[in-house]
Amino acid sequence: MLQKTNTKTGQQNCDTIGVLNERFGHQDFGVYCSVRSPGTVGINSMLSLF
Repeated sequence: MLQKTNTKTGQQNCDTIGVLNERFGHQDFGVYCSVRSPGTVGINSMLSLF
C-alpha cells in the first residue's frame, strides 16, 4: 500500500488507515469534491475552494 511505504526507500513507515481508524473512527482518506458546473479540468486549470 502506497500510504504505508516510503517511496524513496521502499520501507513501511506508517499505517495511515490504522491511524485514521484509531483516532477518528473511520478510513476516509482522499480528496473529495462537488461539481458546481460542468466543464473540463486539465493541466494548469484554475480551481477554487468554496
